[in-house]
Amino acid sequence: MNSLIEQLLVDIIKHNLSLDNERVFIGNQNKKLPPDNNLFVIVTAINEQPFSVNSSMISKIVAPAITATMWERQEVLSKATVQIDLLSRNSDALTRRWEIAAALQSFYAQQKMEENSCKIARIPSSFVNASGAEGGSNINRFAITISALIWNRKDIALPIYDYYDTFTQRVDDEKSIGTANGIIEFTIDANGIT
Repeated sequence: MNSLIEQLLVDIIKHNLSLDNERVFIGNQNKKLPPDNNLFVIVTAINEQPFSVNSSMISKIVAPAITATMWERQEVLSKATVQIDLLSRNSDALTRRWEIAAALQSFYAQQKMEENSCKIARIPSSFVNASGAEGGSNINRFAITISALIWNRKDIALPIYDYYDTFTQRVDDEKSIGTANGIIEFTIDANGIT
């Protein structure tokens, strides 16, 4: 992915629900809730379960010298569980809650999923009316939980080290140990065994 799953979902929701930057944000960021009655949305990853972790070596051609260099590619495939909270003091959260599910399968969302090598589940795993959590302040609140498959990848340039390419071997028996010559001696190098 090019960004966090939360950032991707914030972008999709802002675009499809036509909301401003200060109305859709990632949870646990110490943000103040807007003081008005209108809709705002909080996106929080509540769980992530890696199911594949891989590290491999790749070769990249680097310009302008057009030389191949070695890189380590680290990849993690995960299933993320994300909670999307819709809140409003007016009826916006109540009447627009369905738009979240629609936004997550919009053409815009599909393009963003392709760009970021991820997949958002077609149907939310839960859609809960959590209005009672706010007590007597009368805020309409709906919590939508979705799953997403995400693929994170990073390439790290490997340093160039000096390495051994010549190996000298010697086989000894009881009589040859401690002498100048073993019973068998050979060298392995780029030219083969000598």
